[in-house]
Amino acid sequence: MKILIVNECARMFGGTERYLHTLIPELVQRGHSVGLVHGDIPDRNAETVISNRLCLSWPFGQLGLQRTIDQVRAWAPDLLYCQGVVSPELEEALTARYPSIFYGHGYYGTCATGSKVHTFPIIRPCSRQLSPMCLLLHLPLRCGGLNPVTTINGYRVQLRRKNILKRHAAVLVANSHMRREFAQNGVDPGKIHVVPLPLDEFNSQLKAPTPKKPSGKLLFMGRLTDLKGVHYLLRAISVAQTKLSFQLALTVAGEGPEEEQLRKAASQMNLKVNFAGWVGQKDLPGLLAQSDLLAVPSVWPEPFGLVGLEAASNGVPAVAFDVGGISSWLKAGVSGELAPGDPPRIDGLADAIVLALSDPNHYNHLRQGAWSFARQFAANHHVQKLESIMVRARSYAAARTQ
Repeated sequence: MKILIVNECARMFGGTERYLHTLIPELVQRGHSVGLVHGDIPDRNAETVISNRLCLSWPFGQLGLQRTIDQVRAWAPDLLYCQGVVSPELEEALTARYPSIFYGHGYYGTCATGSKVHTFPIIRPCSRQLSPMCLLLHLPLRCGGLNPVTTINGYRVQLRRKNILKRHAAVLVANSHMRREFAQNGVDPGKIHVVPLPLDEFNSQLKAPTPKKPSGKLLFMGRLTDLKGVHYLLRAISVAQTKLSFQLALTVAGEGPEEEQLRKAASQMNLKVNFAGWVGQKDLPGLLAQSDLLAVPSVWPEPFGLVGLEAASNGVPAVAFDVGGISSWLKAGVSGELAPGDPPRIDGLADAIVLALSDPNHYNHLRQGAWSFARQFAANHHVQKLESIMVRARSYAAARTQ
């Protein structure tokens, strides 16, 4: 089958790109031809989802709408596999021509800002449907920026995406949280399939972790934005290390607009923090091997949080706020510890850190539990489910055209 993947980024940027980096070789190995339409134009030295040269690619940001459509038409895909936004215009054009399925990595077509969170008077996850009420509540609840033009434009784009969702033969999601999200926003429940994200087995630890005494080394991996909650994490570490009576050390693997403020905050609190910058896939196992605990302090409802599963596959348990789809891979007392997330509280996250690290026996129970739980997310299981959905989607599209 000729499968055209549509995604915003070709360069390794977040969980969606890590997914594609795992998926594309699996599809090619199973005999499929794969192409990628993407919006960005990666730097020549950037790590990309197609660095293995296993698929064709079309940079929409460089080619423009019509040339992209023409080149895709010449390749003649059998099916579109849409991941995220390139542009509404391109998505509309492609889904009008080819049968398609969609993976809901985020709040596509279900939230005016895509963040699914209110920030006033406190940060809280939002459970509302996308509707005109979002425009009325946007400013009072501080859902996003304060510019009304930006607000209205964002809402209109999300409405277009909501309509595009109806064109897909199937909508795939990682967990029951995202299934509820799309169902309450008008997607036919019969079209929604829970297909958990797969692990990159090349970056997974093949043997069960051996017992070790925790040394207090924490790791954060991700974009440094306010909704990722690193400012909560820093304050929680300050509280937790007092309760533990030993110093904690945090490695921050990532970049983003909040980095300078976070550096200042860590310095003011006299915390031991190493800002390591972007960490590539090949360096990930080594970084995880040095860490006792992964921190996922996101204050927005993460649709999944693939980074937590990657850590678990290397025997590194996690602590996180219980928001969004986090609990689909983080089981409290089994693969890590959860803190209440609605609203997120610093003392709750601190208590989760203390619970995970204070007792070496419990800590090693979490290490074993994380590694064992991650075994369920093998890539071949994901691809088998995906292939069956793709076959049905093609049949569904063919039946509609007859």
